[in-house]
Amino acid sequence: DGQSVAAGRCGEPLSVNADAIGYFRASYDEPTLAANAHSFASLPDGDKIAQLDDQWALVEAGAAPLPGYLAFAKAMGDGLDTRAWQQIELALGTIEHAERGKPGHDAFTAYARSVLKTPFERLGWDARAGEAPSVQQLRHALIGDLGAWGEPSVVDEARRRFAAFLTDHRRVAPDDQGALLTVVGHHADAATFEQLRALAKSTNDTNELQRYVIALASVDDPGLAARAAQIAMSDDIPPQAESLRFYMLATLAGRHGL
Repeated sequence: DGQSVAAGRCGEPLSVNADAIGYFRASYDEPTLAANAHSFASLPDGDKIAQLDDQWALVEAGAAPLPGYLAFAKAMGDGLDTRAWQQIELALGTIEHAERGKPGHDAFTAYARSVLKTPFERLGWDARAGEAPSVQQLRHALIGDLGAWGEPSVVDEARRRFAAFLTDHRRVAPDDQGALLTVVGHHADAATFEQLRALAKSTNDTNELQRYVIALASVDDPGLAARAAQIAMSDDIPPQAESLRFYMLATLAGRHGL
């Protein structure tokens, strides 16, 4: 309609949906994308969220190349905007799933780990007094992804904490057990797998059983995955937890074709 608005000088970052208050998507040309990525860490949180959401929606629609979105993710810096990091974590997980079985999978997970290590190193493993629930949710998601994607420091720490958990379950808070056990399950050897199974068989608590079952179903080793499928069909899973049986079978079928 011929209207125009001043948008600053060329090379400066630009957000046409400042603070994410508008219900619309925005697409930027390449020079503006580059300028926004260059200054992304210093943008207001609302602008980061809007541009991450917009760019990822365009990627999913096939209307924009993936590198533009990844440039934003890599440029987040050490800020801890949980909403923005949750968006990035979910997007990277979607890409990782799509890359499974393809030659570029390992290279992508190495890249994704390099992105997610930045916020995790600031968050650490343990909750701090006064943290918002969203921070703890992000911490658990990062532990899950970094562990599943083979980040050595996360896998090693998960194993150390699991060993402490075996001696005294109170060493790991119930809210933290799910993420920890799933990482342990991913990288379990035969002995660890049997420890997880023994934990599942010994509990009468539905929430605990769910955490152990998810860990067993997460196993990466094909032989142990076949063993987990046998367990799913056994009386290890009580009748009142039938939904967990279906979860195990569906997860193992999706990951291992069992």
